[in-house]
Formats: sequence, C-alpha cells, structure tokens
Amino acid sequence: MGEVVEHVKAAGRWDRTLFVFTGDHAQPSDQQLAGDADVGLPNAGRTWTGLMFAAPGLPGGTIRTDTASHVDVAPTILGLLGLARENHFLGRDLFRDPPRPTVAVLSGGVSLIHDDIMLVGSYAASESLVKVRYDEGPLDDPSRCGHGTILAVTPADREAFAQARTAVAAYAWLIDHDQLVPSTSIK
Repeated sequence: MGEVVEHVKAAGRWDRTLFVFTGDHAQPSDQQLAGDADVGLPNAGRTWTGLMFAAPGLPGGTIRTDTASHVDVAPTILGLLGLARENHFLGRDLFRDPPRPTVAVLSGGVSLIHDDIMLVGSYAASESLVKVRYDEGPLDDPSRCGHGTILAVTPADREAFAQARTAVAAYAWLIDHDQLVPSTSIK
C-alpha cells in the first residue's frame, strides 16, 4: 500500500486521489476463537475489519471507533467526491451521517452492533440472545483482544434484536426476489 501511495505522490496526483483501505473479513484472535461457543456467531472476532480513508481535506491520524459496515463505503466515497447518493444504498456517509447500529449475519446467527455493545443471537430463535461489551484489548498487542464482558439482556435488547432479525428477513426477501435495486427503464 505504501508503494502505491508513494507512486501517487510522485506522479503529482496526491491532492486529487481518494484511498480506501479495508478488509473483506475479520481475523479472530485465539481468545475470540476460544469464546465462540459462549458468545455465538457472528461476534466481533468474526465481523471487525479495518477501514481507512485518506483523501484531500481529511485530517490525518484521526481514529474513530463508531460502528461502521462495508455497506457504508460506497455512500462515503460518493460524499467525499461531492456527489449526491441515491436511495439504493443501505449504508451511510461516515463523515456526514450520525452513527447507527450495524447488523451482521453469519452461519445462522445475527448480531446487532452499536458502539462497543453487541447483541448476538440465532436467526431462528430469539431465546438464545447474548449481550457483550467488547474490550478493544491492549493497543500494543491486538491479537490479545477478547470478547469482553457478557452483560444481562434486557427486554429493550430483545425488542431491538427482534427488529434486526425482521430487517434481515426483509433484506433476504429483496435479494431472493431480485428487488434490491428497483428496475428502471433505459431510454
């Protein structure tokens, strides 16, 4: 990545280039892998990835810890380019829109993530809900990041998780019926 950045600088395009660096999946630590059975899937070890934007006008070295998702990348790029976004995006512009909970789905499980709290449960059964406050772990050794503390699940948590499961089911229907982006006529 450093060679690409240096090439762009040397070519004189640094002041008009947007860089987006991200991963497509997480890399769980040994502690997270060992706790999968207690926490359930998907959990932070299975969903957290890095995301970095570098662009003219963005302050360097700024670290944000609010929840984001891969669905936020496209609307954020359009926002940085000054382009209006269409309503077909599920994500948000990370530099203009307020933080909101993120939903993850993996192996029959659903997670509702907001800040450092994650509700993890089954797609099919609401009684298997776990609430976890995540510990980012020591910054000098990210491989030691664990699952943090398991908290008591409240009725409000159950309601929020039920809404997330309903949203996942609705989104699945849209995909299954090829309705994610409404068809338009080309003239």
